[in-house]
Amino acid sequence: MSLISVDLHALATGGADYLASLHTFNESNPGIALLSYDASFADVLSTNATAKKIADLDWQAFHEGGVYNKEDNSLYVSSNYVSLADNINMTILSLDNYTVRSTQLPGLAMANGGSTYYPPGSDQSTTPPMQ
Repeated sequence: MSLISVDLHALATGGADYLASLHTFNESNPGIALLSYDASFADVLSTNATAKKIADLDWQAFHEGGVYNKEDNSLYVSSNYVSLADNINMTILSLDNYTVRSTQLPGLAMANGGSTYYPPGSDQSTTPPMQ
């Protein structure tokens, strides 16, 4: 895994062309890279952080920040919007065995990533179960 430092001035002036120049991985040279917008991000990861590709899917399953569910030791992540016919899914990653499944939760209209929510039908008078 590599950590790529982003020059915010170059990003502001170069836009998409600058971002495209940052990635050195491709199909013949696979790898995982994280973009860092602040030097302190390296401290958060530590020097021995690793990354692992867990799935190769034909849809954009992991769009925004996930929410951890301690009850089933899973990470719930919103997919990317495709169309009205294929609305936003919740991709569920088991942290026990790294299996991936996708579902649509009835009554969940805006599955925005990185926010805790109550699944439809759950008790909303207690701590949210998705923490």
